[in-house]
Amino acid sequence: FLLLLLYSFQHTSTVHVLLELFVNMLAFFESVKLANSILERSSPGTPREARLILEALNSDSPISTKQVKEAGELQGKLLESRFNKVMKELWSNMLIVAYGEIQDSSFPSLAIGSTQVLFEDLWNESATIPKQKAFQNIIKLLGPKHAFVIQMMKQGMPKVKSIR
Repeated sequence: FLLLLLYSFQHTSTVHVLLELFVNMLAFFESVKLANSILERSSPGTPREARLILEALNSDSPISTKQVKEAGELQGKLLESRFNKVMKELWSNMLIVAYGEIQDSSFPSLAIGSTQVLFEDLWNESATIPKQKAFQNIIKLLGPKHAFVIQMMKQGMPKVKSIR
């Protein structure tokens, strides 16, 4: 998803804008709160494997996909769909990020890391931005007709009064 947002900025080479968008996306998704509740085991409905993976990535990032599966106790073909489901939850809440490749056996493997560890300053900054303010900032950066903004409005984000 974030790649799609970055692609929409192909005409803009300003790293500052992308970092501002990233911080506001973290704030919008309340990633810091969610990560804390997963790690404190106070997030109902969150799979145990998500906590195991997040703990492993917070102690050592980035690691290979194979190591992530081991950390979450999700190795093997039978657990592949469970692994994908857990990873989707972590990806979509911006708790984890891709961070290059790691040579794993004969093929390179995606290096996965904790957003909190790899982008600590941005992570901490996002914790200071209220969700509604983050959404206003995202609209300023992307524009009100961007697919992400439209989707969030459909999902019940309140209308923003003024964007200056």
